[in-house]
Amino acid sequence: MFDEQARKVIEYYKEEAPIYDTSYVRPNDRIYNEITWRFTESYLPERGMVLDAGGGAGGWAVEMAKKGLKVMLYDLSLDMLREARKKMGRYGLSDFIEIGWGDIRAMPFRAEEFDFVLCEADPISYCGDPDKAIYELSRVLKPKCFLVAGVESTYFKAFRALRNGQPLKEVLRILDTGIVPLCDEKPPFNVQSFTTAQLRDLLNKHGLEAVKFVGKPVFTSALPYDVQDDIFRSEEKISLLFEIEHKICDDPSIVGLGGHLHVVARKGG
Repeated sequence: MFDEQARKVIEYYKEEAPIYDTSYVRPNDRIYNEITWRFTESYLPERGMVLDAGGGAGGWAVEMAKKGLKVMLYDLSLDMLREARKKMGRYGLSDFIEIGWGDIRAMPFRAEEFDFVLCEADPISYCGDPDKAIYELSRVLKPKCFLVAGVESTYFKAFRALRNGQPLKEVLRILDTGIVPLCDEKPPFNVQSFTTAQLRDLLNKHGLEAVKFVGKPVFTSALPYDVQDDIFRSEEKISLLFEIEHKICDDPSIVGLGGHLHVVARKGG
């Protein structure tokens, strides 16, 4: 039913699902989430049906449902969806969130079914065929509505390879292809990263116009973990780091250096 890439993703999230909500707790992760919501919430419709594509354990589905929106939470991992059901029950949002299982590259939904589409935490980068994924995300989105997505960042991946002592030829290969190879860091499969130009072109190909790029985050992602941990011990330092990121995260001259790229795109029509 699923290809090799999908099977690898499913297997990975079997282990990740039970600890997913507690695994990402450094300042980098807190700032990432805050930036994500800041540049998602303001584009949400006032009413309607929204798709959380690759929404996993349901964190963002819950936030959107709290605003009174109907949410279709769709993911490849049954283990992550089980965690999402628990979360829906805790917040009393089962009437607002519907769950669907499958691959974002071939979704069962009607054309132009959704008033908003969110594809956050790298499903486009992980799926094995970003072109198919973005085609599908655009297909199910109503005209003049917004897609918000998060993907891996090529420039940051190349920088991290350089910082970690990888051969210079490997750094150049990442810059040339955007393919990030298996390494000691998660996830345990190849992923596709993007520059802002590459992502813009792919969106345009499928009738989507990028209206906003954001780095998630920019400076903080480059900090060594021991520095992040030191900051994490002080709420004052975390607050100042938030302020720094807010000043720079959507500056077009620097967003490509962010740990991830966040894009807001609008469908034509």
